[in-house]
Amino acid sequence: MWTHRVHRRGGRRRRPRWPEVAALAESGDALASDVLAHGATATGQLLGGLVNAVDPELVLVGGGVSSCGPVWWTALRAAFAAEALPAVRDVPVVAGELGSDAAVLGAARMAWEELG
Repeated sequence: MWTHRVHRRGGRRRRPRWPEVAALAESGDALASDVLAHGATATGQLLGGLVNAVDPELVLVGGGVSSCGPVWWTALRAAFAAEALPAVRDVPVVAGELGSDAAVLGAARMAWEELG
């Protein structure tokens, strides 16, 4: 979705991939920063609402999106704090360590355990 917005609003010839959007945002591209922050804000609002409902000890953000950089994380954390109720506002929101390999590694581990 972010890449479509950058492509549509920025008049670029081709649709960039999300790592390119993140790199553009980090280099100061205003459109990429705006699009990235918009997506992160929506994600932060969603996570804040979920935390309100289930009261976890930690929110772990995995997958490739976790490497989007400070523009994304700042917007996500601000939206999370605004959405979360005071009792759960201090729940840590952190990046997973496996990045975009998380799903593949999880599936491999499940398969290994099933076979072993």
